[in-house]
Amino acid sequence: MRSWSFQSGLRFGPEPGWITDWTGARSPADEACRITFAADGTYQRLRGEGAEPELGRWAAGDGALHLVRGDVREVYEYGIEREEDGMKLRLRSGERGEIWIRE
Repeated sequence: MRSWSFQSGLRFGPEPGWITDWTGARSPADEACRITFAADGTYQRLRGEGAEPELGRWAAGDGALHLVRGDVREVYEYGIEREEDGMKLRLRSGERGEIWIRE
């Protein structure tokens, strides 16, 4: 299993790669947000301490990460990079982006 903790959010502008807003963790709940991917294709996302876990299935390939729970499907462009402070998972869906750090 690989667990990642939310590090920051960002918003992209109309030009490719143009970041218009760097939000950081927006609240204490963001700071406690964690997602865990299991090798069997399941995931669990906690959106803050005391919150009910979100359970679903995940798949990744060709630069796309799919998270599916019930009738809800989220699709992200993704990349994993090694940086000085650890491994980072970068997600982008439209104008919204997120950066997660591996625990």
